[in-house]
Amino acid sequence: MSFYLGFDAGGTKTDCALADETQILARTQNGSIKPLRVSAAQAEDNMRALLEEISRQSGVDLKQVAVSCVGTAGVRFPQTKEWMEQIISRYASGEILVCGDETTALDAAFPSPFCCSFDFAAAAGTPIACPAVFAAACAAAPAPSTVE
Repeated sequence: MSFYLGFDAGGTKTDCALADETQILARTQNGSIKPLRVSAAQAEDNMRALLEEISRQSGVDLKQVAVSCVGTAGVRFPQTKEWMEQIISRYASGEILVCGDETTALDAAFPSPFCCSFDFAAAAGTPIACPAVFAAACAAAPAPSTVE
C-alpha cells in the first residue's frame, strides 16, 4: 500500500492530509509552513507539528510515504521549492512535488490522469490523477461534517 501526503500551504495556516490509494486517512491544520511568511524556525516547527499529528492520527510511519505534494503560492521563487523539499525530506520519504496552489485546486475540480508521472488511483470509482495532488486538494477542502 502506498501513502501520499498533501499540503495546502497558506500564509496564515497550512492544511495537511494523508491518503492511501482510496481514501483520506488523516487530516490536520497548523500555522504557516512558508518561510517567506513566518521565520524559518517557526515554519519548521509548524511542519513538524503537522507531520507528528498526521502520523499520530493515522498510525502510519511517514517514512512509508511514496509521494508528498505541497500546493502553495510563491513557487516562482526557487527557495520556496528548495525549502519545502528540504524540510519534508527530514520527516517523510518519497518524491516531493511542489506546485502552485492553482494546480491542486484544478485537480480537485477536474481530475486528470495527466497531472504527473505517477500511476493514478481510483477513489470510489473516480480516477484520481496523482494521489499526492489529490491529498493536497483534499487538505485544502473543508473536512466533511457529520449530520446527526
